[in-house]
Amino acid sequence: MTERSPAGSVQDEFNKVWGYPLNAGVGANGWARDLDKIFTNLYVVDSWDKATWLTVSASNGTVGVGLGIPRVPWAPEFGQVPPPPPPPPRPPPPPGLAGTTVMLTTSKSPSEINETVTVSGRLTDASGSPVAGRVVSLEWSADQTTWSSETQIGQFPAADASGTFTGRMAFRGSGDHSEFIRARFVGDATFATSLSLVVTQAVVSSAIATPLAPTTPPSPIAEPPATPARSEPVPMTPKDLLPTMMLLAVLSVLLTAMAAFLCRRVRMDRSSGPRSRAGRRTNASRRPLPFDDSDDDLEYPL
Repeated sequence: MTERSPAGSVQDEFNKVWGYPLNAGVGANGWARDLDKIFTNLYVVDSWDKATWLTVSASNGTVGVGLGIPRVPWAPEFGQVPPPPPPPPRPPPPPGLAGTTVMLTTSKSPSEINETVTVSGRLTDASGSPVAGRVVSLEWSADQTTWSSETQIGQFPAADASGTFTGRMAFRGSGDHSEFIRARFVGDATFATSLSLVVTQAVVSSAIATPLAPTTPPSPIAEPPATPARSEPVPMTPKDLLPTMMLLAVLSVLLTAMAAFLCRRVRMDRSSGPRSRAGRRTNASRRPLPFDDSDDDLEYPL
C-alpha cells in the first residue's frame, strides 16, 4: 500500500517512468527477476537459540549469527558513542600567488575645495613588472581610522598594459583641512592582494598664491643735455618759499597798521567839529596845493 502523490499512484508513476508495471509475475521481466534475487537473499535465520546466542556473544564480534566470520564488525551497544570517523585527507595546498605592489598619487596637493584633480597609480608584481587588466578600488578616510569606498571613483578602470590606472575626483568640505585616500587590489587566482600607502591630500579654501618672480628694473636711459639757451624754471620747495612767506606776512601787518591809523585819524577829525574845519581851511588857503573833499568832510593840507 502506498500513498497517492500529485503525479498519481506509485504504480502509474512507475509504469510511466520505466515502461512496465510495478507488479509483474515471477520471472516476467528483468524487474521481476531482480526482485526474486533480493527476496531469496533475505531469508530469515531460524536456527537461532540461546546456546547459539551465548556462543556468538562470547566471541566479542569475531563470530556471526550463522556461526561464521562476520563480514563487518558488530554494531556498538546502545548508548555507546561510536568513535568518530577518521578525518578526510587534507586538500592539496593551492599554488603560490604572485605578490603585488600598488602605488597611488594625486596630480595636485594642496588643492582647492571642489577642485577636480587626477588620482592615478600603478599595479606591479613582485619583480616590478606591470600587472595589466586588473581592477583597483579607491578608499577614503577623514581620520585614517574609518575607511570607506570613495564614491566619485569607487573602482578605477582596469589597468592598462603598463599597469597604470587613473580617475578624476574633487575633495569636498569647508575650510583648510586634510583628507586621506589609499588604493586596494583584492587579488585573484594568480596575484595576491595588496594595499598602497596612505596619500594625505591637503585641501584649502583658496588657491595658494605663487610668489611672483622679481621684475628687472628697466635700464636707465641717458637724458639729453639741456640746451644752454633755454633755462628751465627750478621748482621751489617749501623750504625755499619760507623767506617769501615771511616777507609777505610782515608787509600785511604794516598795511593793516596803516589802515588802522588812518581810520583813527578820521574819527578824531570828525569829533573836533566845524570850528576846527574852518581853521583848517584858513591854514589850507595858505598852502599852494590844498586837498578838498567834495563832501566838505575831510580837508588836509598837503
